[in-house]
Amino acid sequence: MQRLARIEAYNKEQVLKKMEDDNRKMRELQERKAKIERQKLELNMQQAVMKRALTHALDAMKRTHKWVPPEGVDIEIDMHRLMKQAQILNKCPPPQ
Repeated sequence: MQRLARIEAYNKEQVLKKMEDDNRKMRELQERKAKIERQKLELNMQQAVMKRALTHALDAMKRTHKWVPPEGVDIEIDMHRLMKQAQILNKCPPPQ
């Protein structure tokens, strides 16, 4: 009788230990998923801000014909070269 009780207690202990391990793994996975979601949201927000800044810079370039990159953007545009290429492609005479 005592032997059966010990075996049953051992089995119960093993089941509880496995449940605790499974719960710990589940919490770790949920924390990792939440961290990834936060990073994804942050990246999406950064991309939206960058896209908005680039759009404004391009709109300004259309008006002024000068490229002023938004803060934090390291993009240089050679407007004269682009205009020459556009004229060659369109076969238009250069502006006076």
